[in-house]
Amino acid sequence: MWYCPWVQRRLLSIVVPAYNEEDNLELLCREVARHASRTNCNWELILVDDGSTDRSPEIMRTLVVEEPRIRFLQLSRNFGQQAAICAGLDAARGDLIMVMDADLQDPPEKIPDFVTTIDQGYDLVFGIRQARRDPLLTRLNSKIFWWTIRRLSGFNIPPNLAVMRIFNRRFLTEFQRFPERQKFIEGIFMWIGMRRTTLAIPHRPRHAGVSKYNLLRKLSLAVNGITAFSDKPLTLAISVGVLASVSGLGFLSYISVREILFDTYAQGWVSQFGVVLLVGGVQMIFLGVVGKYVSRLFNEVKQRPTYIVQDRSQDGSHDQSHDQSTDNYGTTSGSNANSDGSTSQSASG
Repeated sequence: MWYCPWVQRRLLSIVVPAYNEEDNLELLCREVARHASRTNCNWELILVDDGSTDRSPEIMRTLVVEEPRIRFLQLSRNFGQQAAICAGLDAARGDLIMVMDADLQDPPEKIPDFVTTIDQGYDLVFGIRQARRDPLLTRLNSKIFWWTIRRLSGFNIPPNLAVMRIFNRRFLTEFQRFPERQKFIEGIFMWIGMRRTTLAIPHRPRHAGVSKYNLLRKLSLAVNGITAFSDKPLTLAISVGVLASVSGLGFLSYISVREILFDTYAQGWVSQFGVVLLVGGVQMIFLGVVGKYVSRLFNEVKQRPTYIVQDRSQDGSHDQSHDQSTDNYGTTSGSNANSDGSTSQSASG
């Protein structure tokens, strides 16, 4: 096997958003470095700190010094996972781009399989969790979330969808054309289309820490996704309004016929009061639905940035395309690694 220094290999950018993941970052970087070096690509790891309140930013700075292929972005506050992913994608320089979680539930050992799969001619490869290893309440929250999204967004989003996925530069270019400030990434990915497939991956237990996505955050993300891609809630509001009007007209007709034919007057105000409360409640609910759409328009018109970067590592400080030195994690840059973890030089010519 021999190595041609003038043949530049593809660059794989791995984007990892992190929020209070101080106990996971070092192991994450070691595993990503070990398995990314088994691919036929050079690689960079982009850590995005989403306003962490623990030691995550300090650990990221240390990791950047130890491994030049690691880069980091520190956002000025917690903007949310979707915004943090967008920040990492905007910073990615690779021909292939991968996104994964920082909690090590997405298995880094599957990185070579993602690269192999997308090389079969796909633009996007979704990771699909074979079996969730989360607590029962977390699994129930996720099922409700994705069921709601599929029913109301109009997209057939695969069940057990993981954050871990890979796509090419062409797909990323299309994604970056979307001007929304409040992005729902899964919906945009499905809307873009192009040639995509799925890859089954194991779902490992969280290495440390707790999930940051509780029921309320999932509900907020679901509302964002639905209002961004569907007018079904407005259609539902119209349908319920029509049904209520027809029911009310029928009830009034029934009361009028009774009074005319049988000289029987409707007695009691409790039932009437209940009907007023019911109709008023329905009106308030759907007024709130309309308000959410107006709120989206208001936020988009302001054109505020999706995120603000407070600090970042220096870009371009290390050119790895011709580098064959061994890094601090024991991996070799500019060489292919065999499936058993050993390395061999590229046979490009």
